[in-house]
Amino acid sequence: MRYEEIEPYLIDFLKGKTDEATEYRIKAYLQKFPEFQSELDELKSTIYFVKKTPLADAKPHLKMDFYAMLSDAQKNQKSKKNWLIWLENLQQWWTMSRFKTTVAFGVSLTALTLWFAINNQTEKQKERIVTTQKLWFAINNQTEKQKERIVTTQKTQKIIQIDTSKEEKNDASIINQKNVDVYAKNQKNDYKATEIVESKYNNNDSFGKSMEIESSSLPIKAETKAYSRAINKENDSPLNTEKIVKIYQKKVNLQDYLAYIKNNSNVHEQLAALSELEKYGQDEDVRKQVLAQLPYIKNTHSQLVTLDWIVKNHILEGALSLNQLLEQDLHPIVRDSIEDALESM
Repeated sequence: MRYEEIEPYLIDFLKGKTDEATEYRIKAYLQKFPEFQSELDELKSTIYFVKKTPLADAKPHLKMDFYAMLSDAQKNQKSKKNWLIWLENLQQWWTMSRFKTTVAFGVSLTALTLWFAINNQTEKQKERIVTTQKLWFAINNQTEKQKERIVTTQKTQKIIQIDTSKEEKNDASIINQKNVDVYAKNQKNDYKATEIVESKYNNNDSFGKSMEIESSSLPIKAETKAYSRAINKENDSPLNTEKIVKIYQKKVNLQDYLAYIKNNSNVHEQLAALSELEKYGQDEDVRKQVLAQLPYIKNTHSQLVTLDWIVKNHILEGALSLNQLLEQDLHPIVRDSIEDALESM
């Protein structure tokens, strides 16, 4: 049975006025298209709701708007032969039933309009319209409190996502900084294991005099892993290999070393000088002058290396300088290391 054959009987079918044979043929056709049966049931429910609602006169302008729309639709009826519900029947239904509120009118009118549209669409388009109509009914069946709760939940989720995103970024930044600092602290011993040069000096010379350094012992690769890995690349200047090599090639005296330590513009130079000073930790003059320079060392990694040098050489007189250093704004790792050093002293 084709749609055109059952179309004239649909209204009577909805009203329950068709004979058994016609009703059987319509039901057999609807079984092939379950979405039509579902929509018919929803339409029945809508009409039942309207009929059971206590009647009240609609506002005059609402009636006029409806009849004007109905009149326009009737004029175009000839070109729309496949409408599910004839407009004449719609007009009769309007004269029998009046809406209590404009909301009830909007609900029924929307349902009917969707039904009109379905019969002029392809099967896929019909499926989309059916889905849209179901969604529309679902939304309008929600109470105002449910809608408010949904909106509140969505806003809360967005706020949580934003806050979580900020926390994740901050946590990642803190973890990254901690990793760099801890790694730098652990890498201090690499300078001892990595011999940049082998220096020779005369035991009779004081450290204040110049010391001859054998340039032939300088390794080819001056950029050691210990230097490159221990430096926070984001906060320090790039490694100046030529300048670092000169520290070991030239005649270096105590004041030169201290100048490099005090130079906060390049941490590589500081670390190179401190690496050499480790060899002279037992010299009292060296101890005093390094301790005097300690407050001027601002780089976190250099502070850690210097602190390690002081502790390793058991420089008890460094306690006073360390206490003074604690009064400054220090990195948490440096502060913890100083406190540990003071306890050991």
